[in-house]
Amino acid sequence: MPARHPLLVALEPVAETLGATLVPASRVGTGDVPLRWEGEVVGGLRLPGVHGTLDRMIAAIGLGYQHIGQKTVSV
Repeated sequence: MPARHPLLVALEPVAETLGATLVPASRVGTGDVPLRWEGEVVGGLRLPGVHGTLDRMIAAIGLGYQHIGQKTVSV
């Protein structure tokens, strides 16, 4: 099995946050976002349907702000 292109590896957390799927260059379809590296398509980003996207984005943002609103008690 060939190694995955570094661009695809780097975009894994982004794809996961968006609920998207990374696909190899051989499977990039018309609805996918082609990912190019030095002029060559190395893969694609297959976005999910619109349903649930806003909820996923809000949840992802919320993970970074979990500490806001928590009360701190000093003794």
